[in-house]
Amino acid sequence: MKTAHARRFASLCLLASLGACDARGSGTGPVDTDAGSTDVAAPGDLGTPPVDAGTPPVDAGTPPVDVGMPPGDVGMPPGDAGTPPGDVGTPLVDAGTPPVDAGGLARYRRTATDAMLVEACTLPGAQRVLMNADDESTTLISPFALRFFGITVPQSLGIQVYSNGFLSQMALDPAMHFVGTIPSASPPNGVIAPYWVDLVTGADGVCAVVVGSAPIRRWIIQWKNAHFFSGMETAPRAGTASFEVIYNEADASMDFIYETITGQPTTAPTRAAVGLESPDGSLGFVVCPGGRIDTTPRAPDCTSVTTGTRFRVVPLAD
Repeated sequence: MKTAHARRFASLCLLASLGACDARGSGTGPVDTDAGSTDVAAPGDLGTPPVDAGTPPVDAGTPPVDVGMPPGDVGMPPGDAGTPPGDVGTPLVDAGTPPVDAGGLARYRRTATDAMLVEACTLPGAQRVLMNADDESTTLISPFALRFFGITVPQSLGIQVYSNGFLSQMALDPAMHFVGTIPSASPPNGVIAPYWVDLVTGADGVCAVVVGSAPIRRWIIQWKNAHFFSGMETAPRAGTASFEVIYNEADASMDFIYETITGQPTTAPTRAAVGLESPDGSLGFVVCPGGRIDTTPRAPDCTSVTTGTRFRVVPLAD
């Protein structure tokens, strides 16, 4: 029985071997002969992977020495990365000093001045206007051509002076302009405002005089002993405001000088606007913005201008 069984098993093995040979010769491609039998040996290169097939290269699971190790400067910013330049965060010396640029170049800057108050009303040749005036204006002819926001203003055009502490290139109903803000596209525009607020002038009025000789003349316009309007027609005039603006022919700069600013009542309807406004109202050099106290937000007090204040406003290069 064992012999017959052995012979039968040998025959089956021979047939299986011949079948595998036929398959390889048929042109249908390699056949995986170990799929159905574990003891049938395929040709040497079938089913027997190359020596290194199951053995990855020695470094396959070993990354290069620098894999995962960033270059020495990765994650290390340059020495100055967190250190801003020395002047970052350090404003210019005049950063908190007006002018305020409203919509473009303010075209002027504020500096100290060595100019002293000139009592224009006492000088020979002084022109006195707007005595005992409330919301009034008149025209003055400048002694020489002015230059304002880079624009030449001929003498022949004249300039409007208001009892309420400002000059303008526009002649308008002064009663409509007892209060203003700088800058504003609303008229009046082209404003020089040493102290634009609701004022009532006294017997001294406003005085204008020119001193010096060309090309270094100075045109002085002084509001002398004016009073603040209290906000009530029947109330007495309150406080005193004496101040002047001096236009310097030599460089088109202007000196703002304040002799007395005292006693504006808290109930007065307006607060002072101090500064310059371009002819179209789009640009402004602002020391105090001005406005009414019954608006939102309420107009602020002009605390930067008090008795004894004086400064120069210098035009920037065109």
